[in-house]
Amino acid sequence: MSSFVYRLKNTGAGSEKYGVCELCKKGADSTYLLVKLRKARSGVLCNASDAFGHKECLSVLTEE
Repeated sequence: MSSFVYRLKNTGAGSEKYGVCELCKKGADSTYLLVKLRKARSGVLCNASDAFGHKECLSVLTEE
């Protein structure tokens, strides 16, 4: 069982507000935010990392 939980959210804006995709460095019409949360032993979720970019680019990070 993975000790990480991922949340993917459409920000409702594109590169004009959030800049280029952090992974491929290209502009995006729709920018997504991926948050990686670590499960602590107590069950509490702690932010481990986050990234902005294309949905397709960010999905690669969830396969690690």
